[in-house]
Amino acid sequence: MCKREFFVVGAVVGLGLLVVVGSGAQQGACSVTVQAGQSLGEAVDAAPPGAVICLGPGIWYTNLSIYKPLQIRGAGPQATFIKGVVEGPIFRIVANVKLTDLTITESSRKYPFCYREECGIGIMIGESGWGSLHNVVLASHDTALLIHGTGYLELFQVSLADNEIGLFVEDIARVSGAEVVIAERGSAGIRVRGSAFVHLVKLTISQQQVGIAIEDRGGQLRLSEAQLSENIVGLEVHQGEVKLLDTSFEANRIGLWARGGVVTAERVTIARSQRDGLVATGEAFVSLDGSKIVENGVHPNCRWVAWVCNGATVQERALLWITNSAIQGNADWGLAAWKRECGYAQDSFAGQVTLLGSVQIEGNNTSGNHAGAGKPEGQVCLP
Repeated sequence: MCKREFFVVGAVVGLGLLVVVGSGAQQGACSVTVQAGQSLGEAVDAAPPGAVICLGPGIWYTNLSIYKPLQIRGAGPQATFIKGVVEGPIFRIVANVKLTDLTITESSRKYPFCYREECGIGIMIGESGWGSLHNVVLASHDTALLIHGTGYLELFQVSLADNEIGLFVEDIARVSGAEVVIAERGSAGIRVRGSAFVHLVKLTISQQQVGIAIEDRGGQLRLSEAQLSENIVGLEVHQGEVKLLDTSFEANRIGLWARGGVVTAERVTIARSQRDGLVATGEAFVSLDGSKIVENGVHPNCRWVAWVCNGATVQERALLWITNSAIQGNADWGLAAWKRECGYAQDSFAGQVTLLGSVQIEGNNTSGNHAGAGKPEGQVCLP
């Protein structure tokens, strides 16, 4: 195991490790207790597979590579801190490893958009690595979590804050979990590349340039009960497959931007975006069922004729299906194509829009810029 460590001593302790329980330990009991000033790396080296290493309150400065199954448990995210010493991941996981009740922070940051091995990474999981995080905070990294190769990560009650990238998943790696919060001024909350798969329940993402980006044809994203708010773009889909259930986009600059790929959404709300709520371009296919697109175009410039801020906008060869949904109270059109007659500088739409069931498109054009135009007036502008 590779390691580099320094310690902040919070109390006077002995030099040896406190071995508490032997091989007959009960499930979840501490096999080894490490106090501030003692070596976490030595504890990992000495621990048998399956051991539970418990950390007391304090700060450990270390970078660790873990090649055997074990659990590292802190005294709580406000009490136990793991900080990086050198470039690269603080934790490199190549086994079945569970981390609970601690904060992992301040890896050696290099530059924006850095997500490779030499960057400031909180946890990197690859090869046969299988990680589990419970009640963990990751803060102040280039990339908080990098999952690649055949790696797998399970998250529960995890907070990612002040990272350039919160979660980067690539190759055929998989991530699942619930109650994940990603916040505070990053370039991307989640990036999915290659044929990676991400499934999260009760995810919250805010204050990112892009909340979630799906970049390649093989990428897959599943969200249930998610909230994406106050991002420049809530969800940006370049390729791949996205399924959304009971998810809300609120107060983003653009709520959902499908540049390609397939997006199917049920009971989704897109509300109070600065500009458009939903944009479908390229050869994207977007299907909305039982959803709401309401009160988008809240930026003051949406009152200008030159700014067109719609509930839903389609461009190029995009396909949009809307079933049993409502589009109401948006600044300009409720639903519009990128056409001159809709207020754009050029014609750029050769796709198709299909409305099924009961679709209510009313109360839009709150800017008043499209009086006398559209069918119904100020509500829909399609060829």
